[in-house]
Amino acid sequence: MSPWRALLGASMTVTLLAFVGACSVSGDGSAGPSTNREETPHRITPDSWAGDFCGSMRDVAQDLDKEKASFDENLKKVSGIGDVKRITVRFIDRLGGRFKQVRKLLEPTAMPDVEGAKALRDKLAPLFDTYLAKLEAAQKRLEAVPEDDPKAFVAAAEEAGAAISLNSLGGSVTGDDPDLKIDPALRRALKDHCANLGG
Repeated sequence: MSPWRALLGASMTVTLLAFVGACSVSGDGSAGPSTNREETPHRITPDSWAGDFCGSMRDVAQDLDKEKASFDENLKKVSGIGDVKRITVRFIDRLGGRFKQVRKLLEPTAMPDVEGAKALRDKLAPLFDTYLAKLEAAQKRLEAVPEDDPKAFVAAAEEAGAAISLNSLGGSVTGDDPDLKIDPALRRALKDHCANLGG
C-alpha cells in the first residue's frame, strides 16, 4: 500500500469508492441525454430535461470511476504531502466543476414548464448548493494546510472525504416523494431516466 494512501486513511479512498457506488448505474449502463426529444426551440419537455439531468449525473459517476483509479495510482508516485495535496485539490476542483454544470440544469429557464418542476427544483437546488459549498470549503482547507504538518493534512483530508460523499443527492431525483405534486409526464420521465441513480 502506498504510504500516502495510508496517511490519508479511509477518509478519501473509501469515500471515492462510496461516491461511485452511490451514483452507479444498473441496467445497460447507458448515459447521457435522452435522444428521444420532443421539445421545440422554445419548449423543454419533461422527458428531455430528465434525460439531460440524470444523464449528466451518470456521466459524472462514470468519470469519477475512472478518476478514482488514477487518483489511487497517482498516490503511489508522490514524494510528499505537497504532491498529495495538489492531486487531491485538483480532483475536488474537477468534481466541483462537473457538478456546477449539472446544477445549471436546475435553473428555472432550464426546466420544463409543467406542474411540479418548481417544487422539484426547490427540493434539489439547495442540496446541490450545500454540496458544492462543502466541496469548496474542503478544497480551501486543503489548500491552506502547511506541507510540513501531516496531522493537519489528515484532518483536512477527512473533511474532504466527507464533503465528496453523495448520499444526500442520489435518492432525491426519482420523483417518488408523495408530497410533491408532479405532472404525470415529469414523474414518468424521472422514473424512466433517474430510477437507477441510487445504485
